[in-house]
Amino acid sequence: MNRKGLRVFTRQYTEILCLLVMVSLLVGMMGPVQIAGAQGGVTVDGAVSSATADGVSSISVGHTTGTGTDRLMLVGVSANSYGGVRTISSVTFTYDTTVLTLSQVGLVENEAGRLAAIYGLLNPPSGQAGTVTVTFSGSVGNGIVAGVVNFAGVDQANPYGTYASNTGTDTTPTVNVVTTAGDLVFDTVFLGAATIGTLAAGDSQTAQWSATIDRAGGAGSIEEATGTSVTMSWTVSAGATSRFWAIVAVPIKPAAAGPTQDLTIAVSPSGGGTTVPAAGVHTCAQNAVVDITATANVGYVFGTWSGACSGTDPDGCRVTMDADKTVTANFTAIPQYDLTVNVAGNGSVTLDPAGGTYYEGTTVTLTPVPGPCYTFSGWSGPDSGDIQGTGPYTILMDGNKSVTADFAALPQYTLTAGDDGHGSVTLDPAGGTYCTGTTVTLTPVPDSGYIFDSWSGTNSGDLTDNGDGTWSITMDANKSVTANFGAPPWPTLDGAASSGTADDVDTIDIAHTTGTGTNRLMLVGVSWNCGSTDRTISSVTFTPSGGGGAITLDPVITQQAGTQLRYSAIYRWPDGTELPSGQAGTVTVTFNDAVPNGIVAGVANFAGVNQTTPLGTPGGEGSGTNDAAPTVTLTGLNGNELIFDNVFQGASGESQTLTAGSGQTQLWNAWIANTRAAASAKEAASASSVTMSWTAGSEAYWAIAAVPINPAAEVETGTIIVEKRTEPDGWTEKDFDFTGAATGSLADGEQIVVSDLQAGVYSVQEVVPAGWTLTSIVCDDGNSVVNLPNFEAEFHLEAGETVKCTFYNLLQYSVTYDGNGNTGGTAPVDPASPYNPGATVTVLGNTGSLVRTGYTFAGWNTQADGLGTSYNQGDTFVIGSANVTLYAKWTQNCYALTLGHTGSGDDPVASPANSTGCAAGTYHYGESINLSGAAADLGWGIASWYGTDNNASTANTNSLVMPASAHAAGVNYLRLLGDVNMDGLVNSSDALLVLSVDVGLPAAGYCPMNYGDVDGDGVVNSTDALIILSYDAGLPVGTSLVGQPVPEPVLSQQPPGCTLGSMGLSLWSWVPMP
Repeated sequence: MNRKGLRVFTRQYTEILCLLVMVSLLVGMMGPVQIAGAQGGVTVDGAVSSATADGVSSISVGHTTGTGTDRLMLVGVSANSYGGVRTISSVTFTYDTTVLTLSQVGLVENEAGRLAAIYGLLNPPSGQAGTVTVTFSGSVGNGIVAGVVNFAGVDQANPYGTYASNTGTDTTPTVNVVTTAGDLVFDTVFLGAATIGTLAAGDSQTAQWSATIDRAGGAGSIEEATGTSVTMSWTVSAGATSRFWAIVAVPIKPAAAGPTQDLTIAVSPSGGGTTVPAAGVHTCAQNAVVDITATANVGYVFGTWSGACSGTDPDGCRVTMDADKTVTANFTAIPQYDLTVNVAGNGSVTLDPAGGTYYEGTTVTLTPVPGPCYTFSGWSGPDSGDIQGTGPYTILMDGNKSVTADFAALPQYTLTAGDDGHGSVTLDPAGGTYCTGTTVTLTPVPDSGYIFDSWSGTNSGDLTDNGDGTWSITMDANKSVTANFGAPPWPTLDGAASSGTADDVDTIDIAHTTGTGTNRLMLVGVSWNCGSTDRTISSVTFTPSGGGGAITLDPVITQQAGTQLRYSAIYRWPDGTELPSGQAGTVTVTFNDAVPNGIVAGVANFAGVNQTTPLGTPGGEGSGTNDAAPTVTLTGLNGNELIFDNVFQGASGESQTLTAGSGQTQLWNAWIANTRAAASAKEAASASSVTMSWTAGSEAYWAIAAVPINPAAEVETGTIIVEKRTEPDGWTEKDFDFTGAATGSLADGEQIVVSDLQAGVYSVQEVVPAGWTLTSIVCDDGNSVVNLPNFEAEFHLEAGETVKCTFYNLLQYSVTYDGNGNTGGTAPVDPASPYNPGATVTVLGNTGSLVRTGYTFAGWNTQADGLGTSYNQGDTFVIGSANVTLYAKWTQNCYALTLGHTGSGDDPVASPANSTGCAAGTYHYGESINLSGAAADLGWGIASWYGTDNNASTANTNSLVMPASAHAAGVNYLRLLGDVNMDGLVNSSDALLVLSVDVGLPAAGYCPMNYGDVDGDGVVNSTDALIILSYDAGLPVGTSLVGQPVPEPVLSQQPPGCTLGSMGLSLWSWVPMP
């Protein structure tokens, strides 16, 4: 390089250097750089994987992770669960025995159930084959599409920008994403429609997958950002015009290039929580600003940041990477406590949440579940007071807790369900013994040949008809019912059947006489064979002999033999026309043309048929192929019908027979030309279905028609109940007349029940002796008329009705007063008693001056124990239908006991200290009281008691029974005879004092010497001293009471040296001798 060139280079270098300095200064003025240094690019790292599924709750995609640096795996999910909304429960990547959970990056729904979602796994293992599994909350019914893409060159500290989403129904799914130049945008789109069209990615996008299944389409693509935003778009072509789409997209941030710093993130303890970015070492661009957040795991709370961050805000850590830095998220374990739930009785308790061990602060819901025949009665146990609510119940776990759920047994009652021997009764629930309140369903099951008729028994009135052949009863006491069954009133054949045959004619006549029974019906059965040309019946008539117009019968059913022109038909006497009794005549069956291959027709009479609805639902069967077993089954029967059938069987000769099935009574059986035909009747026999069957001698085409004949409705009869109410008047029997029915006599409280009475007007009359009147007659029938002066009630008895008439005489009830243990006075007498029911009673006072020793009168009560209703003078009540006794209420008095003593010593102590309910030192009348603790002072002794059971006692204990007044009791203390020095002993010291005084020696403090006179001679001298010495030595002392408490002796003279004091003989003073 020459000098000129060197100068030019130097100048240019200097200019560049200055420019760099200016840039550096400018950067310094701008403040911290958020993301510094050049960035590398995000690239797809390895193969893309995708899969579809439908009608399942999870989808699995086999996939191998990338092998580049700074890896990221993203999963795009498109799912259609519309109509049975499902949510994504988890997305995992599993290899070997390791399961890694992916985090949700973004999710959007177009109405509930149509969703697009992105899940991510940062820094997955390198080149690891495994399975991505997307699990939903339930089966997804309209299709799932999932794809998996690996990326390399991703910022491991801040891998994502802000995700964006959009929904719509047009043909261009589109979403705008805010980006930074160099971001790689990844999107997932969902398309839902009855027919899925084609999804085409936008021009700048690179599709990663696209698939469809059922009503779901899904695709994913990428596009690199060159500016501050990217629009991810798709175009839908073809497919259904009604569609729904959802799209979600996220920018992927590239890893830093240029100068970097390491950010080490730690969690303490390791299982305490997670951070974003995750715990580990992250390489960041120098001067990059990284936000770190912490989330506590279950059982922990976030504590503090340490290292490059501080504080207690889990979202409050921001680090500027101007050097390698370390941040630790510190978590604190939450204390756990045990909830112990015990059970008393039969039951259990469910806990929500379950488990029994809970973190501090958890609120647990306790639900008591009583066992059979038990009810929850309450909570007990050490911590039962912590339970809140009255159901549901909750408890706050702020320590170990123990509670007990108490369950009380419910009363159980027996249901006796008997029968009359013609059936049985099933119970639901079974068993016969039930908890109170249980509703039991009873189903009467008749024996063959019987139907259920009625209920009877003590509690039959408690049964409720469910309307479906079952009855219900509520078990609130022991109950007994009986199911009664009877033979069903099947319709019966009424006289002889008639039949005839004809061939190749259009009319057939049958001579016939109608039945003579009640509730009649006539049926006609017709069988005919048309060969190859169809013939139909034009009419069926009955023409009475001897004149009268023809009566047209109504069709019931016509049954064809498959597609063959062979028929069986039934016709019936028409509604609205009276069927004459025993009327001879002719039944005529007329066809639209001659029948070429034979006609067989018959007529049958029936009695006991319901005249309103004579027939049930008919049925028929036919065979267009050769067969030998004509059969038809009728269903939905009540079990009291008579089934009539008419059968056609193809036959070419008379030897081709037809035999009725079991239980069927054949009415006719005839052959002509190519027609064999017959009819029969069969009782339903209590079955809900009946099969009418025949056996043919040879196979042929056949047709059979049948119809159930309903029995005549039973004539509902009524019942009259007459009841005589009990009166206190001594009227022991009454006579009653029932017009046109019965008479009878009643004692008090009895009833006469007359059943099976036809509907009509009835009167009930009481035969009342002269001089008596009735208070009222009450009939539970709205149209009854009462004639009280005539002792009569008249009413209209409806069919099936029960009318009860009660004859009331004057029923009065007394109010009496009871002294209830009184010891004096008399109970009041209520001058207004007895009272009519409903009368108002005014309560009297203590007008008879009732007294009771130890008690105070406190009003009246309806129970002697005072637990009934209380009343005071002037109160009122309404008397019902029973006598009332009011008992005197007594309040037990408390009387004061005063304990004391005379002489010198202690007061005795009483036990007990008081009667129950009384204050200390007070007692009820009659209370037994023990006295103890009587202790005399030195020189004194117990001479006697006062106010006790044994006043003469000298013991230090005693007893008494408290009188009905205040009372005083105590102990009397007296000086001990001979104990002149009052030291509690009678000995030589006392004798010496006596001798000293006797000889005139000083004995100051021991005068007067009255208790020295032990021989009672009025003088204190050596004789007394000698007796004291003898007593001390244990020698006999004669009658002297030396050593015992006695009243103060009286001296005739004081010994020398003692003079009479100012208080007489009870006080002496010692006067020294000169």
